[in-house]
Parts: sequence; structure tokens; C-alpha cells
Amino acid sequence: MQNQTNNSTSNVVSLFGNRKAAVQTEDKPSVSAETSKEGFFDAMKKNSDNEERLRKERLKANQSVLKSYRIKN
Repeated sequence: MQNQTNNSTSNVVSLFGNRKAAVQTEDKPSVSAETSKEGFFDAMKKNSDNEERLRKERLKANQSVLKSYRIKN
């Protein structure tokens, strides 16, 4: 039976070990200024489209409620 003294080759997961070491090994993608601006404007466009779609759905739903309860405006 061999005794392993090197923890880096061990498959044992430590529940109480230092978590910072695991986080530091992950590669974080670098985001350039242009891609972040493009992503921002894309998100703005999606949000405005979604807002418009929800507004139309609310108007339609409100009209159907008014009709179903026979409420006069």
C-alpha cells in the first residue's frame, strides 16, 4: 500500500479546504470594451422589445376582462 503525500494528484475533495485556490484556477474570460458595449445595446434592444410586447399583451388582456365582466368604460 503506497502513501500519497501529494494532494494535487489526489482525487479526494476536501470539504473544509481553502476555496480561494479552486477559484483562482478558473480562467475568467476577458471582455473588451467594444464587446461589452455591443452586449449592452443588444440587451437594451431586447428589453425595449420585451417591454413593448408585454404592454400589448396587457392591453389585450385588460380588454378581454372588460368584455367578460361586461364592464363599461
